[in-house]
Parts: sequence; structure tokens; C-alpha cells
Amino acid sequence: TILLDNGELSFDIVSVERDGSVKAAAREDGEIGSRRHVNLPGADVDLPSLTEKDWEDIAFAVEENLDYLALSFIRTAAEVEEVRAFLEKKKSSVKILTKIETAPAVKNIKEIIEASDGIMIARGDLGAEIPFETLPAIQDEIVALCLEVGKPVIVATHMLESMREHPIPTRAEMTDVSHAARQRADCTMLSGETASGKHPATAVTAMHKILHATETMHSRLEDTAHLPRRDEYDARAESAVDIAHTTNAPAIFVFTRSGLTAAQISRIRPNVPIIAFTEEEVVHKSLSLLYGVFSLHIEFSDPETTIANGIKASLESGLVKKGDKVILVSDVPKKLATWSIQQREL
Repeated sequence: TILLDNGELSFDIVSVERDGSVKAAAREDGEIGSRRHVNLPGADVDLPSLTEKDWEDIAFAVEENLDYLALSFIRTAAEVEEVRAFLEKKKSSVKILTKIETAPAVKNIKEIIEASDGIMIARGDLGAEIPFETLPAIQDEIVALCLEVGKPVIVATHMLESMREHPIPTRAEMTDVSHAARQRADCTMLSGETASGKHPATAVTAMHKILHATETMHSRLEDTAHLPRRDEYDARAESAVDIAHTTNAPAIFVFTRSGLTAAQISRIRPNVPIIAFTEEEVVHKSLSLLYGVFSLHIEFSDPETTIANGIKASLESGLVKKGDKVILVSDVPKKLATWSIQQREL
């Protein structure tokens, strides 16, 4: 079977000609546009996931110092590691998002998650590559695996598809976006709705409203994600979140150089914002992908001056207000082998 445009049109193969061309009979009426996706579900396509054009684009991303690369149609972790080696050779800080949109990628999902900086569940092509009825369960599994190891995960494609034409989403679409929030995915993503739809800004607003309403209700039902502790840092992250919830703190302040501390706390999915302060521009931008993290770029100095700079920046941003009591988590002091966790009044 040949599927076009995420299954909008399907064809049965009639014959394969001597010159390699394929004749196929359409199962339904429709128009074939240019640059449409082609899927061959069940076929083992012997083609490289990364083409010569892809490598040119990756080199361009390095030159322009982009934040993330989204790798399409990846099948194995080795393909991700090949890109990683290229980036390291170029001394690039570009991070890798792997798009899960093939059946082999689902099969190799744990290894791919380990090799990637983040995962995008690209449901359009994935839904055409696997039995469609299995897609919801596979989405749930991938989100859970990413949450377990603390890798950001994006749920993407066809989330508010009807809003390409209409100003209000369908009830099913609302439920779909809400489900991603209840799963505790880091991000949801709009595609055609904003790329070529008639109501791009309205679609963004609609998605925001659904996510906000779901998370507001969900926070009353369950405090945090229940995940296995991988090490002592996870235990400390849990402690910081527990203190924040117990004291009704409006935010958790995190001072971090690499972004790892913020990621460890984000993994637990606290019900209060994580305001992350860093002096590294690359880290500052990449932290925006993490669940519940608001990143602020400040200058680091000695510990007390750094904290004062962070408090000033947070007040100026409007994320907190004077008199708030926040939980402060820091890995800034070089001489300390462990985090410091304390409560401060702004």
C-alpha cells in the first residue's frame, strides 16, 4: 500500500515496470499536490535516513548556531549518534531532537531516547507507518519513557487540525491536547495550523487555553509525577519540590550552569514554576523546552551576588512579586559538592 499526505489518499500497487516506475490504483478520489508525504507502511525501505541535503542543512544549522535540530525518519540510535559525532567534530552546541515517525524507531525507542537530547512524537507520519489503532498507546509509552529518564518530549501533528479552516477546534481535538497535558508531556506543537492555516494566532491561543485549564485542574488531583529515583540528585530534586508544595511557595528558583539541575526538578513536574537562572546563553535558550521552566539570563559572580542578580531579574520579569517566599536551589558555589536548598523572601 502507498499512502500520500499522511493517509489522505491510499493506493494499491498494480505493477512495477522494468524502468522501476510503479503503477498504482487509487482507492478514493482526490488531488495530489506537490511536496506531499509518501509512506509505505510495512515496507523495509533501504534508503539512508539522512540524505546529502540533510547533511548540508545540518552544516547550515551549525554555522547559524541554531538551538535544536529535529531529525526526521530516524530508525536507529546509530543514526542519531552519527549526527552527534558530526556536531562534536564541529564543536557545536546544537542539540538534537529526534522525530519518532517510523516503525523501526518505535522498536528502538529506548536506545533512541538515550542518544537524543529530546524526542518529538511526529504523529502524522508515524500514524501512517503503524496500525493507527496503536498510536495512542505508543504515544503514552514514549512520553512515559522520556519522563522516566528526564528527556524533553513534544507531542506533535494534527492536534488542532480542523483549525486550519475553522476558528474553533473540535471537541475531540480539545481532548487530544488535554490528554498530552495530563500525560505531562513537556510541549505540544502546532504544525499546519500555524504554517498554512487560516487562523494561526487563534490556534495558538486555543491550545494555550486548553493546556492551562487542564493543568490547573490536574494539579488538584495529583501533586507530582511518581518516578523512580535514579540517584541522590533525584532525591534532592524531590525534596525541593516537596518543600515548595508544603510551603505553598509560588516558584522554585534554580541557579545552574549546565541546565541539569533545572532538568532534574522539571522531571518531577512540580505544580509551581521553575525559574532557572544561568549565565550561558545556549543553556538559557535550551531550557525553554523543559516542562514548567522559565529561563532568565543573568551574570554569575560570587554566590550572594548571583542570587541577588537572580532576584532582581525575576522581579523585573513579573514572574514573582516582592514579598513572595520562594524555594532556592543552587549548584553555583564551586566548592560545594552538593546542592543548597533554602527558602528566601523576595
